[in-house]
Amino acid sequence: TPAAGTGANAATDAGPAPSASTPAPVPTPTTSATAKPDAGPPPLVETYVSDLAYEQIANGYGDVEKDRSNGEMANDDGNTITLAGTTYAKGLGVHAASEVRLALGAQYKTFRADVGVDDEVGDNGSVVFQVLLDGVVAFDSGTMTGASATKKVDLDVSGRFSSRNAGSQ
Repeated sequence: TPAAGTGANAATDAGPAPSASTPAPVPTPTTSATAKPDAGPPPLVETYVSDLAYEQIANGYGDVEKDRSNGEMANDDGNTITLAGTTYAKGLGVHAASEVRLALGAQYKTFRADVGVDDEVGDNGSVVFQVLLDGVVAFDSGTMTGASATKKVDLDVSGRFSSRNAGSQ
């Protein structure tokens, strides 16, 4: 995303345009230069997976829900995503038998997520969360149930072109 304020903007107040009887001002050469501090890299922007275009390959029960738990068979019938008592305004709600693909296009630095079985199913449910980067398993949660603690995913995705997030069981 282009940063606001990039590029060169010239805003000047040169006064009235010179008339035929007034010579145009001539710039005075200078021998000193003013060093501008290095602006450094642009600030990182947090992008949520649920705000990206993703491809639902499979979801064992209904559609993948954007910013909601999986719910039932209808679209947008889930609840607030809640893992171990913590609510999340952003995220994807999926069934255990799911696969979601993201095209990263080598434009992101880090993939972070909290994964777990939503509180709405109680101690029921069983799932293994995996994140594959360019086809290679980069994260595997091991078997999680409704009684399992939330697990954190923190992966370097610099230079990666695709992510496949899968659940099974």
